[in-house]
Amino acid sequence: HIDENILLVGTTFFERGVITNILFLFGLLALWVAKRYGRHAFMLSGQALCLIAIFRICYFDILFSNPILKHHLVGNLPLLNSLITNYLLPAGMIYILYKKFDFPLKHSTHKYFAYLFSALIFIYLNLNLRQFYQGEYLDSSVTSNAEIYTYSLAWLLIAITLLFAGILKQNQMIRHASLALMIITVLKVFLFDTSNLEGLYRIISFFGLGVALICLSYLYGRFVFTKKS
Repeated sequence: HIDENILLVGTTFFERGVITNILFLFGLLALWVAKRYGRHAFMLSGQALCLIAIFRICYFDILFSNPILKHHLVGNLPLLNSLITNYLLPAGMIYILYKKFDFPLKHSTHKYFAYLFSALIFIYLNLNLRQFYQGEYLDSSVTSNAEIYTYSLAWLLIAITLLFAGILKQNQMIRHASLALMIITVLKVFLFDTSNLEGLYRIISFFGLGVALICLSYLYGRFVFTKKS
């Protein structure tokens, strides 16, 4: 912001994401120094910087300044846009924080880090689908039948991917996340798609979901609703 009062000038969507990532990077660096050299002050400062970055992500990018709600420029290119800066990169740093560093009340906080990582990846994928149909601004009030159907298909594919990942890794949390997303997808199809989709899109949506549910009912019964899970 050349020749502007930096204390008063507003920030763009991309700029705010850059600031958040810088805070996160400094936080992770401080935690690395603390872990390697046993420096308690670095541990406290690293935790504080990471929590500030996480607060910015939750407050701005997820809740009150989401490009779905605000008229933010995200870019024209699918996948290669500022959604990477505001969602994908923070998700990667939360994953590093989750895997590599300790926090107070480690087990409880790490569970929430895992939830936030999953939420950011899910939001990133959905916003990129929105960007594919809407272009550089995502706050349009017009949503086509193709876009509505694509969300249902994408959620179904993500749920299936999570299910197989949970089976391969024998991870109960991933399998239950798959089930939760599948329930959300079914509810979306029956409560939203039925009243908004028209013609062939509605038929394909119901047919595809029906076939998928028949196949998945066996897998969920075999690997999710078991005594071991």
